[in-house]
Amino acid sequence: VLSEPLSCVAHGWDRILPIPIGSNILILGAGIIGNLWASVLHLQGHKRVIVSEPQEGRRKALQKLETNYEIITPQELKGKKQADSSWGVDLVIECSGFAPAIEEAIMLLRSGGTLCIFGVSSAEAKISVSPFHLYKEELKIIGIKINPFTFNKALGWIDAMGDRYLDYKKLGAKVYSLKEFKEAIQELKKGSIAKAIFEIN
Repeated sequence: VLSEPLSCVAHGWDRILPIPIGSNILILGAGIIGNLWASVLHLQGHKRVIVSEPQEGRRKALQKLETNYEIITPQELKGKKQADSSWGVDLVIECSGFAPAIEEAIMLLRSGGTLCIFGVSSAEAKISVSPFHLYKEELKIIGIKINPFTFNKALGWIDAMGDRYLDYKKLGAKVYSLKEFKEAIQELKKGSIAKAIFEIN
């Protein structure tokens, strides 16, 4: 259930390395992928991480990981920049696929920062970016797709992470019987869970 998405995270990890300890990191979206990113970053010793998520249920679920990461709403994230125009982060891991969030993320990057686009947007989605801003701030944008040759790394992480990080409840995942699929879909739409898992007996 978690090895495939974790192997995708492992591919993203390989693409964005190195991430110096002490980096200021922002995760956009606390679905299952965002939560796995939070888990991996914490496992690797990163402490200065903010997670932005609009759904209250998902924010509460992420708190169960006990990472001491700052978990905030997109409005609170905007407030940080409004309160201090110099505020920014070194790395944004975009897990929502929401085009307006990607545009905003670019403007939150510090000079030399990296945007990792992990979330899947619709094929029709468009963003507006200033080439001059990318040039002036020397920004890097990296797209991540699938999981080539990273299952071994994911399995190694699973051994290292254990129940401390991969407990379903801590990740916002919930197990349903197949006949409960309507309830599962409703919970996903409400944002009260990050992932629905179906158990077939």
